[in-house]
Amino acid sequence: MLVLMLLGLAQALNPEECIVKLLNYEIDKQCFSLLLSKALGYSIVGASLMLKFPQIIKIYKNSSVAGISLTSFYFEALGFSIMAAYGLHRQQPFSTYGEYAIVSVQCLIQVILYWTLGGVSRKHIITAANGFMFLWFIPLFGNMLPEYFWNYVPIYCIGMNSIVKISQILTNHNNGSTGNLSFITNFMNFMGTIVRIFTTLAELSDSLLLLNYAWGALLNLIIIFQFVIYWNTKSKTN
Repeated sequence: MLVLMLLGLAQALNPEECIVKLLNYEIDKQCFSLLLSKALGYSIVGASLMLKFPQIIKIYKNSSVAGISLTSFYFEALGFSIMAAYGLHRQQPFSTYGEYAIVSVQCLIQVILYWTLGGVSRKHIITAANGFMFLWFIPLFGNMLPEYFWNYVPIYCIGMNSIVKISQILTNHNNGSTGNLSFITNFMNFMGTIVRIFTTLAELSDSLLLLNYAWGALLNLIIIFQFVIYWNTKSKTN
């Protein structure tokens, strides 16, 4: 089974060269790096199926969104969806962006839970839902945007990621607690950005995308530190 998986990965990378090297037990540095990148990439895609579910389950179980920023949920949904559209538009290997499409759906579930449990007004919900649909998702995935827009997507994502994470970091700091945030979800976010730094270096030539992942890893690490700092407080409040 392992051999078949390796052969499948090799075929996706280089149908002739890597397969021959694998069969002859001769894997050079470049081929090994690409194989590892593919394996890690698809692992991230697979793990993303459960990325937000610890957070979703915690909110649902507690029937509370206390300590969580609605702004961060909005910008997460925007950020993951634009990265999915970016990878699709650039025709990048699915292993380098597939998790964004999957997590986008989970982010929308988080938003809906917040609308349901956070006392959000009906007017706000209708306005936000229409904005997401007609001003964001349809233009992104409907091939309605000019090419120059896509050149700067990683920069947009750095901005959105900053809003998401810094907003949550400040909320945690002001509350002296991580509230109903899930440690598992945030730790997986951190590890995901670390892996994406490697896969971007191995498979893509996109310095802005690399910067986006590096900045995201730093912000995720700060939130992980906040879990450590506020761990006892978090336990008392929950």
